[in-house]
Amino acid sequence: MSYSVPGNIIFKGVTTVINGDFTFSFIVPLDINYTYGKGRITYYAYDDAIDVNGSFDNITIGGFSANGISDTEGPKIKLFMNDTLFKDGDITDTAPTLLAMLSDESGINVSGTGIGHDVVAWIDGNTAESIVLNSLYKSDKSGISSGSLSCPLSVSEEGSHILTLRAWDNLNNFSQVTLKFIVNTNGAFTLTNHSCYPNPAEGETNFSISHNRPAENIDITITIFNGSGEVIRVLKQSSMTGGYKIPDIKWDCCTESGSRAAGGVYIWKAEAKTSSGENASVSQRVVIL
Repeated sequence: MSYSVPGNIIFKGVTTVINGDFTFSFIVPLDINYTYGKGRITYYAYDDAIDVNGSFDNITIGGFSANGISDTEGPKIKLFMNDTLFKDGDITDTAPTLLAMLSDESGINVSGTGIGHDVVAWIDGNTAESIVLNSLYKSDKSGISSGSLSCPLSVSEEGSHILTLRAWDNLNNFSQVTLKFIVNTNGAFTLTNHSCYPNPAEGETNFSISHNRPAENIDITITIFNGSGEVIRVLKQSSMTGGYKIPDIKWDCCTESGSRAAGGVYIWKAEAKTSSGENASVSQRVVIL
C-alpha cells in the first residue's frame, strides 16, 4: 500500500463565507521547497445551524515570486499571562496560560520548514526545553498580518521567572521579547504590584493592582486622602478575572463634589475583599500637578 505523507502547513487562518464564497490571501514563507508540487487547501465552515468541511488539492505550489517585498523588521510581539490585563512582573500560579499577540506586514512564519525558524518559547533561559508553538498560532480574521496564540504552561518553582518568546516573519526576520512573572499561590490574600499612572498626574490617573486570588470576585475600594488626612474621594469596583490582575481603576483627579483636586501630594489606599471574606490593603502616594 502506498500513500502520501502530508507536508508542512504553510498558512492557517480565518475568513468569512458569504453565500458559499470566500477569499483569502497570504505570503508564502521563504523557507518552502521551491520545487513545484501539489498542495492542498483544507477548509471547515460553520454557522448557527450547520457545519461543512472539505479539501481542494488541484493547486500548485513552488517557484519564486518576481515581486520582491522590502521588509527587514521582525514581528511585533505582546505577551501576557492568563489575560490581557497582565503586566510585566505581575503574579500568577503554577499553571498559567501564555497569551501572545503577534503582527508583521509579511505574516508570521509558522510553517516549520526552516531550521530554527519556529515560534518558540522558553523559561529562565532554558532553551534546551523550549516549546514549539507553531501549531497554536491563529491568524486574525482581519488579515494575514496579525494573529495570536495561547499555550498552557507548568511552572513548579515559586518565585520570579522570565519567559522568552521568539518569532519569525515569512521573510526570515525575527524578534525576541521577554515577560517577567512571579509564581505565588500560597499564603494570605495579598495585593501586589500596586501603582498609579501617570504619576504625577494632571487630568486623570489609573490605579493598577495585582492579587493572588484568581477566579474570585473581589470588591475593591480606593480611598484618596489629602495632606491633612481628609477623605476627598472614594472609588469602588467589583470584578472577577481569570488572572491575577484587577482591571485598572480610573480617577479623574476630582473630589467627591466634582471640583478638581488642588495640586499637591495625596495618599491613596486600596482595600480589597474576596468573595470568601479575605481582606487585604495597600497604600501609596500620588502627586497632582
